[in-house]
Amino acid sequence: MAPVVTSNVDGSWGYVVCVAAFMVQFVVFGIAVSFGVYNIALLEHFQSSVAATSMIGALNIGLLLGGGPLASYLMRKMSYRKVSFLGSFLSSVGLLLCPFAPNIIYLDVFYGVVTGIGFCLVYVPSHTLSGLYFDKHRSLATGLVTSGSGLGGVVFPYISHFLITEYGWMGSMFIISAINMNNFVFAALLLPVPVSRKPKDAVQRDELVVMLTCTADEAQVSRQNRSTQNKTGNINHTSVEIEPTSNSNENFRANSLDGYLRRNSLEPNLKINSLEHNLRKNSDENLRTTSEQNLRTNSMTHSELLRTDSLEKNLKTNTEQCERETDKEVKNCYVLCNFVFLIYCINNIFWNMGLSLVFVLGPEYFTEFGLTVKESTICLMCFNATIIVGGVFGGGVGNLRCVSRMALYITANFSTGVFILLLALPFTHTFLGVCLDMLSMGMVFGIILGLLVVVTADILGAQALGDGMGYLLFANGIGNTVGPPIGGWIKDVTGSCTLAFYMAGSVTLVGGGIMMIAPVWEYSLSKFNHQGSRDESLKDTGTSGIEM
Repeated sequence: MAPVVTSNVDGSWGYVVCVAAFMVQFVVFGIAVSFGVYNIALLEHFQSSVAATSMIGALNIGLLLGGGPLASYLMRKMSYRKVSFLGSFLSSVGLLLCPFAPNIIYLDVFYGVVTGIGFCLVYVPSHTLSGLYFDKHRSLATGLVTSGSGLGGVVFPYISHFLITEYGWMGSMFIISAINMNNFVFAALLLPVPVSRKPKDAVQRDELVVMLTCTADEAQVSRQNRSTQNKTGNINHTSVEIEPTSNSNENFRANSLDGYLRRNSLEPNLKINSLEHNLRKNSDENLRTTSEQNLRTNSMTHSELLRTDSLEKNLKTNTEQCERETDKEVKNCYVLCNFVFLIYCINNIFWNMGLSLVFVLGPEYFTEFGLTVKESTICLMCFNATIIVGGVFGGGVGNLRCVSRMALYITANFSTGVFILLLALPFTHTFLGVCLDMLSMGMVFGIILGLLVVVTADILGAQALGDGMGYLLFANGIGNTVGPPIGGWIKDVTGSCTLAFYMAGSVTLVGGGIMMIAPVWEYSLSKFNHQGSRDESLKDTGTSGIEM
């Protein structure tokens, strides 16, 4: 088994990783969200339906986010940097082959699938690693990194519009592919988090195993051996003479465990109650065995030799068993069986359906009520500009103890739905009205993005952040894949995108309503647990009174 490690968080290289992750999001999301500009050119070139053309961008953004489980699997098999290199290669090749497209299906494969998966494999490792490098300021760090997607959304629509005007959509794809190759440089900076071989929690767990499985004298020998190992770095296989004691073992085990738990407040995610329950099974057997050995020892001699290598082997076996149970619980219970996390994933599906429709169909919709293509591009740039401010604001406010990150996330979710609905109302159908609405929408959407990683860590814990982000991004991908085609189909049937934007705002509001279940569930669960603990305390008090 690999040695126990812990992250050396808040290290200096974490700032370099944050810059690299910022630039990755700048390039990846900048290219992805500017597809709305290409959507207009592709409709004119291929003379296809809106639903078919919008599927290209939907597949790209959907797989960018929905490929999270694939990225998480690869991140467990190889380093984050290698996964990012693979993503940079796939996305660059996919973009490079797009200009040779004879039809829409070709673009679905190479721009939608190949480039989308490549974007995912370079985005997920960088975003996750930026969160793992920081502990105290994780919310602010992820907020700053997320603002890179907003800056990319500001710059790339204008760049895409300029390149399409000068070189056509085919020629522009070659230049965009060259820009995307910069991700190879950013991926090279994604070094793993520095680790130390023996964290404090692991040392505490070893001491607890000794208290539950060993006698008092063995525990003293173990502490002496661990002190010797720290000084010499090697296990000395020597014999230690100990004096047997009669009834001290049970008293030592009880008093040591009680004092240990009072002195050391273990982390909640160690699940001390479950650990104590599992180890007490071994404790009872060890106690009976030790008692028989003590009886034989009293009849034969008053001392025996205890080899330290046997004791260390026993401690290692118990520690590995505890670690396997803890890892199993984190992977299975927290990620797959956490009800609040499932609600969180469903919420992400709904608001991604609404916002992806704005990304893909927005520029075309704005031209329906008189805006030019350049003005539509500026409106999209306004939206992405305030994502930067919102991401930093959400990350900064999320670090304040007086602010509930869950409440802030839900509020931003509802606000986003309201601003999408306003785009469907006639009084906003001017250049100024659309710009103001998009500026406001980008602000609240930036808050959502800034809190995305932090809320996931709050729900699952930092240990399960990698797997949790994989499932969460898969949910995001579902929403981004489903939303634009439905909006395009509505446009083909009704001849206008107005009804599609009504739908987009409505599903975003529904997502906010679904997320409100999470705090209600947590409150009900905590109240139930508190009532159960109080009843148990009253029961113990009554039992003690009867015994007296």
